[in-house]
Formats: sequence, structure tokens, C-alpha cells
Amino acid sequence: KLPNGFQLLALPNTDMKMEISYRSAISYIAYRFGIEAKDLDPSNLWYWKFGIAIEDRAFVNRVIMPSFSIEGDLNYFTGRSYADVNPKYLNPNVHREDVIFNEININWNEPLTIVEGPFDLIKCNSNATCLLGSDLTTDYKLFLMLAKHKTPVILALDPDAKDKVLKIADMLSEYDISVSIMDIPAPYKDVGELTQSQFNSLLGNVTPFSKDYLLRAKISKLLKA
Repeated sequence: KLPNGFQLLALPNTDMKMEISYRSAISYIAYRFGIEAKDLDPSNLWYWKFGIAIEDRAFVNRVIMPSFSIEGDLNYFTGRSYADVNPKYLNPNVHREDVIFNEININWNEPLTIVEGPFDLIKCNSNATCLLGSDLTTDYKLFLMLAKHKTPVILALDPDAKDKVLKIADMLSEYDISVSIMDIPAPYKDVGELTQSQFNSLLGNVTPFSKDYLLRAKISKLLKA
């Protein structure tokens, strides 16, 4: 369940809008979208169902982003700190292998973009999900659905996870799943640092994965060693 006192930021709650925590959360979300708070489209608040939970001490100074299963049931959430608070993320105690983040939004018959974290998703195209990390194995529910539907995949993981990208791409291709790789250029560390325009440009220039691609990547790594 969501933290105690969870409130949707999209709701027209006049009292809540007077709260510093509300204004801080809105400012942080706008920052993640790369815009000013005054320019934040309310439809984005509804789509992602961002919220705060000021009654729950553990989630003070955090934006909460929930996830829903295909049936519309809550299956995960993350609480991202927008202040100098550690840990940066607070998550429920569930097995990530069993979660497909916001599966309710996924069309398995269209190419699916996969990123690492939930807040990376706000820069993506609409058909996207995240790994809640940088791992994907045959034990994951996400893998089972990809294999069942033969859904084409676009891997857009962080540049520092290049080895994991290749491992995941090779594993998926063994199950006849078409895979393409998005290379995120320096100095950006993840999809979340891109603008939506930059992401869309990169999305139009992804590289299809193949055994030749894997071989060239391994040779390149050896030459740099």
C-alpha cells in the first residue's frame, strides 16, 4: 500500500497547495521535466500520479511515484528525495523480479523502451518501462511477457551499465526477441538527464543488436584496456 496520508499532487486541494512540501515537490517534478514549475502541464501529474505523504515521517521531502499492474492494482512505488536526504530512494519491500513497472501503460505489440529507474520514464516515449535497477534475467516477469509477445525492445540503460546492456541484449536475442540499443552520449549519465527532444532524437537512431555488434563491443573493450 502507499505511505500513510498519500495525496495526489494533481488534485485541486487548496490547503495542500499552501504547503511548502507541495510547492517543493512540484518544483522538483518540473525540474525533472526540464521546465519551470509554472509551465508544468497538469496532465503529467495525472498521468504519472505523483504524490506526497507528509503524514508519514519516512516520506517527508519525497515525491512518490506509484506503479500499477495490468489489472490496475498498485504493484510498486518509489519515494524520491527532493532534498538532501538519504537514502535517495525509498521503495516497498517487494521482489523486483515480480514487478513490471506501470504495466497498465504497456502495449506489448509495439517496441518497448526499457530504462533503469522510474524517474527516467518521464523523458521516454509512451511505451516504456523500467528495470528498477540494471538487471534483467529469465526470472523476471518482464522477461516472461517479452518472450510471450516477442515484443521488440529498445535498451536505454545508463552508459556505465554497458556490460549489463550487452548481457541483457544477448539473452533476449537468444529468445528471438528483437533488441536495439540506445547510446546515451557524454556527458549525460542517464536518460533522466536528457531533454525529451534529445531522447526522441536518440530514439530515432538506435542500433540493432546482433552477434556482430556484441563481437565489436568486446573487441573495443579489449583495445581500451
